[in-house]
Amino acid sequence: SGAPSPPDVSNEVEDMLRRNLNFSADPCDDFYNYVCGNWMATHVIPPGKSRISVGYELRQNIAKKQKESLENTIDKPTSSAQRKMQDFYLSCLDTEYLEINNNMDMLLALKKLGPFPMMGESYYPTFSSFTDILINVNPLT
Repeated sequence: SGAPSPPDVSNEVEDMLRRNLNFSADPCDDFYNYVCGNWMATHVIPPGKSRISVGYELRQNIAKKQKESLENTIDKPTSSAQRKMQDFYLSCLDTEYLEINNNMDMLLALKKLGPFPMMGESYYPTFSSFTDILINVNPLT
């Protein structure tokens, strides 16, 4: 079929769980320390976070691998689905395009609404960006 097989991550998960065990703790006396002790000793809560977990770590690792996979196969997609995923990913990185399109979408939506009665019956916005609209509709006092 040409599509790559999903990676077998069972060994990776097993290794991660094994690394988190604190073998110096007696599971009969302190099971929590036995199961989580090494993880707590080796993980620092990042700035801006109030907590972290194994789930957080797994999500970070998955996101990193997805990013690497998308970036490492840009020039050689194996299927149309992969090409579409890469196109979508690359479109998210084009911030200049996103800024222009978001502004245009907002301006078109405002134009469909018609005149702004609070600004006068014949007022139609002609601003070049949504920021300009916000500044003029709600000026600083």
